[in-house]
Amino acid sequence: MNYHYEDFLTEKLNLIKQDLGMNINIEVYEEQIFVKMKTFTPNTIYVVIKYLSSNITLEATLQPVQIMILSEQNSMEIARTLFNEFANRYNWFTDIQDNIYTKHQYSTPVVLSNFEDVSNGYNSMLYVSGTLAIMENVLDIKNLKIDNKEIPFLAFNMSYSMSGNTQQMPSNNIASTIMDVSTISFGLTIALKGNTIFSKIFGILSGRLNGDTSFNISFTINNDKLADLGESDRKITIALDGVSKEFTLTGSWMSYSAPFPG
Repeated sequence: MNYHYEDFLTEKLNLIKQDLGMNINIEVYEEQIFVKMKTFTPNTIYVVIKYLSSNITLEATLQPVQIMILSEQNSMEIARTLFNEFANRYNWFTDIQDNIYTKHQYSTPVVLSNFEDVSNGYNSMLYVSGTLAIMENVLDIKNLKIDNKEIPFLAFNMSYSMSGNTQQMPSNNIASTIMDVSTISFGLTIALKGNTIFSKIFGILSGRLNGDTSFNISFTINNDKLADLGESDRKITIALDGVSKEFTLTGSWMSYSAPFPG
């Protein structure tokens, strides 16, 4: 599976650098490329990726990685802050590139060395471990918005069922069954956090808000827009492989058990 992890790491680390206002360069290398380097540029954090032995199963790969971070002594705290933020922001992050689905898991950084000189004053080294679960052609939600606010979610499930309507035919013919009633169901598990979404949910549960209170919901499966659930007409339009179908939307916040509503 051709997952470009170096590109992912470079993009996300530079995004965090901009968000935190860090004035430092970041360069990411695969281990075999890095060992060929002869010189180091000042004011630069070098990130080295070591791929460990992976576990390959049917259409999935569990790839452990070791991330070594080399910095100058005076930029060690910057490197630690950078990777603390990276581990917290992208732990259990789902990345989808084309049809490659990857779930990320990381540890927070650990100091390996502060005194062993590597080159030109680079004597501080941090270590982050991670695991990449890489799969192909996985149907999963990429992002979810409720009332135009992006919501992190813990789990998602979708099911489709049909009910048959058996028609009594004349005695000389075999009875036939027509599948005339179908149901598609979505389930989301969302972490309980203080925001306007849960204010509405608790309002419904407590009776302060009417049971017909609606939510504006949209979500994306992989890289394609899958569905928009509007507030006004309670209709859902689902499009997969270019085929669209409109359904009537029903349902509610059926249960609540701390700390997660289901």
